[in-house]
Amino acid sequence: MITDVTATSYSLTELSSAIGPKSGSTIIDREFLKLMRHRFNALFINPFNDDKSDRRERLMNDFRQRKEKFTGDGSNHRLKFRMECFTSQWYDSTAGHIILSDSDMRAFFDTVVGQVFHHVNDQVDKATRGHFKIDELLMTGGLMRSEYARETFSEGFKDAGFSRILFSEAPELSASLGAARKALSGIVTKNQTCNKSYFIECSGLREEPGICLQAFIDEPDAPAKPQQILVKGHVYEEDKPYKTVFHLYSRPGEPPVKTFFLKMSDGQNSRVLARLTCNLSDIPTDERALQSAAAGGVYSHQCIFVTATFRVKGYLEIKVHTKCKVLAQKRVPRIWSERAGN
Repeated sequence: MITDVTATSYSLTELSSAIGPKSGSTIIDREFLKLMRHRFNALFINPFNDDKSDRRERLMNDFRQRKEKFTGDGSNHRLKFRMECFTSQWYDSTAGHIILSDSDMRAFFDTVVGQVFHHVNDQVDKATRGHFKIDELLMTGGLMRSEYARETFSEGFKDAGFSRILFSEAPELSASLGAARKALSGIVTKNQTCNKSYFIECSGLREEPGICLQAFIDEPDAPAKPQQILVKGHVYEEDKPYKTVFHLYSRPGEPPVKTFFLKMSDGQNSRVLARLTCNLSDIPTDERALQSAAAGGVYSHQCIFVTATFRVKGYLEIKVHTKCKVLAQKRVPRIWSERAGN
């Protein structure tokens, strides 16, 4: 259940922090008590609030067991609680049982389930912006002890596009579980470990130090190595710009419009996260080295800076620029899954 997205260490299946609409199990308890007060008024309120009795604890423990075993099969559910109340469809005075119908139980759950669906779908939309899909969802919290809740979430979230729904074996330990998974993933308070590499790819791109323009001209007529590392496997700090210098070379006849590709790679697989298009003609002449070619056209060399900033809210800001001119910039989500493009 997601209300905020905080990236942990990078892997092909990305983890993110998960906080839902507070305690779903507690909300159901409150809805149950609200219904009891409405149906029985003081007949329920007075014995329930009697501090000298342990009936309140027994009732809530009994209700908790009913929550966990509830399947929505249409049957009624009985809770032992003595009251000075006549027999009705809601109470058996002979046995001293409160009677909850299947629709009563469904109403308790559906209130919370609807909130969870809304929160998760809303936050996934905000996190992904339609650029990728989150395949796996881990559900935690006491509510996940309920068979009905697990089945409802499994069906609903699969319909929403999640291919795998996981439920914690110890759902009540959701806070501890989240902290442990973050720790195992490499998150370290303010600094975070990036164990994947980000690449900038563009025809004619080379890392610093770049060769002089004449040396480039004297090379065989083939593109320079197009892919260069931007960020590779180190601890980075949120909101701190990381600037890398690249040298971009072009040959006569190449169009002035260049597209820079931001890629993520684990050494075997890679995917494009963003495309940033710029026009070399926009670069001030005092920041370019130009040399005419005998057959016409020009060779060019320009020093290009690529600045990456990892934002707290799960975004990676990329800016392509010279010392004096911003050529292109974009903000992209930095949380994705292995099958994001599928």
